[in-house]
Amino acid sequence: MICLDGNKFKSRDEAFSYLNEKIDFEYEVNNLDGLFDELSMLDEKIVIKNYPHIYKNLNDYGDRLLSCFMKASLCFDLEIDFLS
Repeated sequence: MICLDGNKFKSRDEAFSYLNEKIDFEYEVNNLDGLFDELSMLDEKIVIKNYPHIYKNLNDYGDRLLSCFMKASLCFDLEIDFLS
């Protein structure tokens, strides 16, 4: 299981740095397209705790980032839990 903390998503750069550190992606991700592609290859459950902080810290980009996770969940049958 991969556990992510929404408090760590303080900026775009910090968010992608954190994701690359926490998830063993085949390639380093630095944008939403790359994140989506790499999520397609995962088979581990992801838990994102404190997810409202992602909206708070990243504003519109936070919405797009979380939408990327939700879309990957639906497209690739990836189990993702969003905990506040």
